Amino acid sequence: MKANLLGSFSQAAKVRNICLVFLSISLFLASTINPVKANLNSAKQTESQQFILASARNNCGDGFVSFFAGETKDFWINICGWLYPQFYKGIRKLDGAVVNVEITEVDLSNNVYQAIDGNIYYVISNTAQGRFLSITQGNRELLKQPLIDWFSLPYLQSSN
Repeated sequence: MKANLLGSFSQAAKVRNICLVFLSISLFLASTINPVKANLNSAKQTESQQFILASARNNCGDGFVSFFAGETKDFWINICGWLYPQFYKGIRKLDGAVVNVEITEVDLSNNVYQAIDGNIYYVISNTAQGRFLSITQGNRELLKQPLIDWFSLPYLQSSN
């Protein structure tokens, strides 16, 4: 499931990706860091409207782009990085507790991400039943929640 994130793109795709990163940074700087309650996955919204809303939901921090923004019942989730996804950031809605964990595996064609912190695994999966955030410790599942809303940058979706 590991991907060579920079080596698998053509030169034109790399230039397009860099332009989208700069656009995302510009939108991020013009928006609030606080999460915005919006239906990011609504079919009624255009891709550009979803992109603007996802930028407003960017909780990655200064200088980082949100490649994936999602929400479950209890968490706001971002996959953050600069030129490629580098870390998972989860924020618990109840108390604002934050987890930042380095991304260890990515499946770009399915927007599947895995981050590991010791023996705790954070996985955003895309299954036939829907998208889920799963947190496991060893073989024990600590949490599995469906994503209510989600958005990923268009160039991370498969073009095949």
